[in-house]
Amino acid sequence: MRYLPALVALIVATSFAEAQQLAFNPGFEEVDDAGWAAGWEIWPDTLAAGSVLALDENMPHTGRASLRISQTNPVAYSRAEQEIAVEPDASYLFHVWVKGEELLPGDGSQGARLYVAKPTGDTATRRQEGTFGWKQIRLGPVEMKGASRITLMFYLHRATGTVWVDDIEMVKVTPDLEHELEQEKVYELLNKGIDQVRTEAEILGDADAQAALDAIAERAKGTELPSDVDHRAGPPYYPLHAEVFGVMAALNREYSGAAGPVAAWVSDPFEPMGALQTVPAEREMTAGCLMGLDERDQCRVNLSNIGDAPVDVQISVDGLDGDGAPTITLREMCCIDPGGGGLKPDPLPLLDEVGGVRTITLPPGRLGGVWLDISSAGAAAGTYATTVRIAPDGGDEMRVPVSIEVLPLRMPEEKPITTWGYSYEYYWILPEVWHLAAPDLAAHHIDAYCWPSRYVPFPELDDDGNLQTLDWTTFEAGVASHPPMRWLLLWPGFEWQGNLELRLGLEPGSAEWKRVARLWFRALVDGLDERGFGTDRVAWYLTDEAISYGKAKATVQTGAILNEVSPESLVMSNPYPAAPWDLLRQMDPVVNLWCPSLSFTDPEHLEFFREGSDILWTYQVLGKGSDPFAQHRLSFWDCWQKGLTGQGFWCYADAHGSNWDPRDEGRGDYSPVYEGDEREMIPSLRWEAWREGVEDYTYLWMLRQRMQQDAGTPQVRETARELIEQLPGQVLASGTPEALTDARRRVLETLVALGE
Repeated sequence: MRYLPALVALIVATSFAEAQQLAFNPGFEEVDDAGWAAGWEIWPDTLAAGSVLALDENMPHTGRASLRISQTNPVAYSRAEQEIAVEPDASYLFHVWVKGEELLPGDGSQGARLYVAKPTGDTATRRQEGTFGWKQIRLGPVEMKGASRITLMFYLHRATGTVWVDDIEMVKVTPDLEHELEQEKVYELLNKGIDQVRTEAEILGDADAQAALDAIAERAKGTELPSDVDHRAGPPYYPLHAEVFGVMAALNREYSGAAGPVAAWVSDPFEPMGALQTVPAEREMTAGCLMGLDERDQCRVNLSNIGDAPVDVQISVDGLDGDGAPTITLREMCCIDPGGGGLKPDPLPLLDEVGGVRTITLPPGRLGGVWLDISSAGAAAGTYATTVRIAPDGGDEMRVPVSIEVLPLRMPEEKPITTWGYSYEYYWILPEVWHLAAPDLAAHHIDAYCWPSRYVPFPELDDDGNLQTLDWTTFEAGVASHPPMRWLLLWPGFEWQGNLELRLGLEPGSAEWKRVARLWFRALVDGLDERGFGTDRVAWYLTDEAISYGKAKATVQTGAILNEVSPESLVMSNPYPAAPWDLLRQMDPVVNLWCPSLSFTDPEHLEFFREGSDILWTYQVLGKGSDPFAQHRLSFWDCWQKGLTGQGFWCYADAHGSNWDPRDEGRGDYSPVYEGDEREMIPSLRWEAWREGVEDYTYLWMLRQRMQQDAGTPQVRETARELIEQLPGQVLASGTPEALTDARRRVLETLVALGE
């Protein structure tokens, strides 16, 4: 019995139906004298060979006909579009019904999509592909952000096959509709929890738990659920939600064998889990870590309330044995909603003493945990022991012995892989907390910074057309406020027409534009060098994610001038899989630092990028829903295996409103840190996994360096060679925390055997 998806759809559909339809001829029912859909334009005027864009009376979703787009050429692009006047301060919601048959995306394909183009930023649905029956997809709400007109289009881009389109809907988001959309999100949260616990109940064959979940779903029908919840406190968020967690607690109470009221167990710090987590029947109760000098490591103790009432759990740690011992900072592992209804552990706020005790409060059924943030800064090599004591109210104290082994190894201060996180000091709350963010970035090995056009001194000409002295004031202020950086990714933003015109209104590519561009680039290169940023420290990030021909053209135009003026300068481009081969080849002559997305480093593309790069980097877009182990830490093993020497991620500062609330500003949050502590940027599992990944990469590099320097005995060097050749592939093939932990131990122990 899965009531809620249909209920949610009914709620929004009712409000949607009551709103005013703004798209003209949305069902393609009205036709002009030529038999074409009135109000819709065909692009291009002459379709590619093998392409058809027509009305299809044999395949309507409703009414008389649908729109059919068919293509046999994998590089063809066909679309139907109309312009619509909008209110600049409004938001709009779009729906469309689509049906697909053998939709096969080609190279650089955007596929079949509903697309809204506007001067203040475009947006689109996800790419549709394959064969599927009629289904409705949604776009929005889409904020106009000052736009007064939009172009609404449906297209088939660089793909073969057929897509049918019908019943396009566009409505203004009214307060009532906005409220219903909020209810939809809250119901989604409840529904995902019910489905997750139901799956576990079905596995266990527990009919009572399934009946309890059915009863919760039934009572949710027609119920107004709270949407203004305390995200900082974590789930469950309202009474019905708490009942779902209560069923999870009952299952864990019945089948885990734990004495209660709280179950505790040790896992890898980055093992994926959810807030509604099954307690394992066999629970590890010892923890340990292996680390070098001046390093940070971590241990994690999971806690789950298997009782039927909230429980306060007191946490303490015995003093470490031995002189020169590492230090331990206790943190609480909290759960959040990353968006989309899933719940997972991520924030790691400090676990402070209140009244002389450290307490974690756990509602029934929710996963929580203790995070040991271990630092060997200033510590001596050796083995140290301590015990974590867990004392739940109404239960017996549980003890977790912890062993910390510090090896006589020290990583180089400058890491062998460059990393950056698009940490704009003017984004989000960073202007107010930059004094916390700057050291936090350095502590997580960020040594490169992307600086957009606000830091770039653009040219000014005198009356005779001579280039005036560039104003470096903003640039120099940025240098003063940032931690020491190894690399500067300088992003003039040439994808924007004004910047491409050098803010002088010059026609790009014209003789005068080229003259001024040469003078300006020469002054920039010289000025950067004078300020300590030689050509070996600056990556010219001319356009961002150049996957369109317009961006590629801008990259080639500006990159060619820069290559001419300063051949030793590095021109960077960061495409992702939507970039077609001809576009990549168009940019290749001017690009000598390829930085494709990690998903774009398949063998064929990787070979192309490597041939055209003096340096090869990568990047990822990593939201709150990303996997700390697989997408953050393990990605550095992938970088090592592929010979990539830099990795960035979007984005340290891209949060909207509060990073604790995924929905407060209508956009998802990406930042791996949380606000709310005047002492620090609150870290996350994702952020700590990133730091660990950099350190994994560094230890692999150290092992290779020492092997090549003929350190140690021939037998140990042979062991090191085998590890370098085999371990990364084995870790990636396994994809498990256990395999990585074992591999890292072998690397560190071999490093010790090789000696300094």
